[in-house]
Amino acid sequence: RYGVELDDLREMTGALVEEFGSLDFINQQLIESTTKWSKAYNISATEVAKTVDVLHRSLGMTNQQVEEFVSTLDTDARIAGVSVSLVMQDVMHDADFLALYTKNTGANLREAAIEARKMGVSLSVTQKIAEAFLDYDTALDSAMELNIVLGTHLNPQMLHMKAINKDVVGLQNDILDAVSAQYNWNDMNALKQTKVAEAMHVSVEEAAKMINYRQKEAKM
Repeated sequence: RYGVELDDLREMTGALVEEFGSLDFINQQLIESTTKWSKAYNISATEVAKTVDVLHRSLGMTNQQVEEFVSTLDTDARIAGVSVSLVMQDVMHDADFLALYTKNTGANLREAAIEARKMGVSLSVTQKIAEAFLDYDTALDSAMELNIVLGTHLNPQMLHMKAINKDVVGLQNDILDAVSAQYNWNDMNALKQTKVAEAMHVSVEEAAKMINYRQKEAKM
């Protein structure tokens, strides 16, 4: 079904061994599943292996829990009407972000990846926001800038705590809700749009997509 060939299985076995360092945690079922994911979602064997390693050893998931994580993400993305391949690629693109921000079974990161694609951006945009607000001084400066420019009432301490506690969706939503409630993106002048994007630590294009999506969602 996925066009898996013997060479694909060999490549994935090599990638898994390179990540895990031995064959101790690797079985035939894991090799077949990861190879299938690589082919189905158009993700390199190396990226899939890194993801499995993070979920398995850094987050303590069993092979079965790893399979459930991927299966649930696939199902949730389809229900949300976003590209399954893009969501999978986003999640498996950065092993460090996955290791740092995944909580428990990974439901928070699955939600973040799908929400990002619904807004027309990638998970890396959510990552930029989360990493910026992880630093308190940056969180303070960014929240104050938005409050001054738009008249919002963002609390930098609360935003900082959400970043610390890995609530990346809650952090992002607090900022977008506050911004979109004050101004329509297209009504802002170029300077204001630039300052808002900078305070959010994203590009102007990314800010436009996110804020416009949030405003349309609020009207539904």
